[in-house]
Amino acid sequence: MLADHSLTFVYSLAIILILTSIYNYLTSPLRAIPGPLFARFSRLWYLFNISSGHFEKSTASLHTRHGKIVRLSPNQYSINDPTAFQTIYKSRPEFRKSDFYAAWETPGKLNIFTQRDVATHARDRKKFHAAYTMSTMTTYKKYVDDCVSILCQRLEERMGQEVDMAWWLQCFAFDVIGEISYSKRFGFLDKCEDQEGLIENVGRTTRYSLVMGVVPEWHGFCFGVLVLLGRMGVGKGAGKKFLRDFTLKSLEEKQEALEKGREEDGDDKPKDFMTKFIEQNHSDPSTFTLDDAINGVMGNINAGSDTTGVALSAIVYYLVSTPSALQKLRDELSQHQVSDPITFKEAQSLPYLQAVIKEAMRLHPSIAVQLPRVVPEGGTTIAGQFFPAGTVVGVNPYVLHRDKDVYGEDAETFRPERWLKSDTDPETLARMESSWCPFGAGSRTCIGRNVSLLEISKLVPELVRRFEFEMGGELERDGLRTRGEFFLHVENLRLRVWRLRG
Repeated sequence: MLADHSLTFVYSLAIILILTSIYNYLTSPLRAIPGPLFARFSRLWYLFNISSGHFEKSTASLHTRHGKIVRLSPNQYSINDPTAFQTIYKSRPEFRKSDFYAAWETPGKLNIFTQRDVATHARDRKKFHAAYTMSTMTTYKKYVDDCVSILCQRLEERMGQEVDMAWWLQCFAFDVIGEISYSKRFGFLDKCEDQEGLIENVGRTTRYSLVMGVVPEWHGFCFGVLVLLGRMGVGKGAGKKFLRDFTLKSLEEKQEALEKGREEDGDDKPKDFMTKFIEQNHSDPSTFTLDDAINGVMGNINAGSDTTGVALSAIVYYLVSTPSALQKLRDELSQHQVSDPITFKEAQSLPYLQAVIKEAMRLHPSIAVQLPRVVPEGGTTIAGQFFPAGTVVGVNPYVLHRDKDVYGEDAETFRPERWLKSDTDPETLARMESSWCPFGAGSRTCIGRNVSLLEISKLVPELVRRFEFEMGGELERDGLRTRGEFFLHVENLRLRVWRLRG
């Protein structure tokens, strides 16, 4: 009898939820916006597709079929329009981040990436701003040069062999960010392996956050369950523990060095992020706490490593698959007789190099999911459609970067020349620049953007003037295979490598 009543309750609840979903859809002022049938009534379509590994392609397909505005879930919409991009990410009042970002934080402990309150984020971002300016980045050149040298050494040890370049480029990105953050490499390039499963762990955490971001109300519960399982020895937490222990040990060492008034790494190395953050804490502990210092450097690792690794993989792939572009870049490096290693200033002054970087990151942005924002009070009109306050809207960089109205009929083609002033008129260049968003846009632009550009601008020239690459069999036969989670990872960038002759 009790079982019968329980079953009746479950059925009744299910019917109520279904009827509520139908009612909400039928009474919504946005019900005419097209999209998948199931997306009209629940978040299940969105949840399934964002978990599929190819969300960027399914979103692009929706826009091809339905136009500039498509539905992702009952209250969330994807918009592919350059004016919409300006409205959502650069207008005032600001569109705050949606609760999707709650799943990227320890429950109750917001950080600069997940902070949804606009005023609080602006205040917190100021704490870290000075450490990420472009002028500060140039002081880190030794850290980058050290890792460039080691990576080139590892490739030289594998002459004539087929190597997984995506793997090595991610190792490079991890070790550079370790050097810049702690003055110590994690050891990926030195030991040629994933240290304590750190790469695996960061990837697993990203996948969890991506999926849970669709249903953020479940994050607190699920996070608690995972913590409990971890304490029971269930699951893989070695990578996370390694990163935490590495950070806390570095914090302790830096504090001890500062208290003794000595520079532990000598005068030839610039101050790393950890040292700068501890000094900031000592100077004003009430404003900049030790938690801020820890969150700052760990945020570097979690965000900076994948972003840069993916971008480098895309650049290398498009150069190898476009021999004419590769030769033009080599000619430019030869004609300008740049230093060895190349300086960041020199790299910035090379128009074709910068065009290659922009074009590869256009076709293959590191982030290939929607960056969701909430329409502010009063609502607003976007791409000709009025959206009430509280509606979640956003642009997917992967889709916008292929907009033919912005980038031309050959938007799907890798053509660095489109970014050159000699080939494109100023109005078109300005339109392309304003829609190029691999690092986000507006006040929420990735704070580590300059770190990534420093690494990319220094490594790419060294690779193309030292090595010759040839596609491995699978890559040549099947083309590039990607896995879209939050980051658009490259899975099969296997290349044979030789030392460049002449």
